[in-house]
Amino acid sequence: MTQASKANAEAEMMRERYEKEGVAKAEELEMSKLKMQARLSEAETTVEQLQAKMSQVEKAKSKLSGELENMSGNLDQAQILNSSMEKKAKQFDRVVGEWKGKVDSIGLDLDNAQKETRNASSELFRVKSAYDEAVLQLDEVRRENKTLSN
Repeated sequence: MTQASKANAEAEMMRERYEKEGVAKAEELEMSKLKMQARLSEAETTVEQLQAKMSQVEKAKSKLSGELENMSGNLDQAQILNSSMEKKAKQFDRVVGEWKGKVDSIGLDLDNAQKETRNASSELFRVKSAYDEAVLQLDEVRRENKTLSN
């Protein structure tokens, strides 16, 4: 019987030991469960925040996409306007070139006319001088004739 009571005592001791360890393990598992729930709650909050940020990013992306399309339209219009202005500038350059040619031609004509005017003026001065000299000689000849006729 002593073996049976010894075995019972040993069994009782093991049961108590396992109950203590089991309770400690259960408490430890309960604490781990609470920690996991806290982490899960924290993770869910983080997910919600990230989803809100994602929604904001999608809205901003949509807005920027609209602005990009608008700017592309503006760019196309600006390029068309630029092309038109370049064509007009080329036309103006051509017209300016034609007028420049006309001005150069008129300038040459003016230079030639001024040379001819100077030449005519010189000729006129020479003829006038000769005329004045002829008038003086005529006067002198008349006086001589008058003197001789007297």
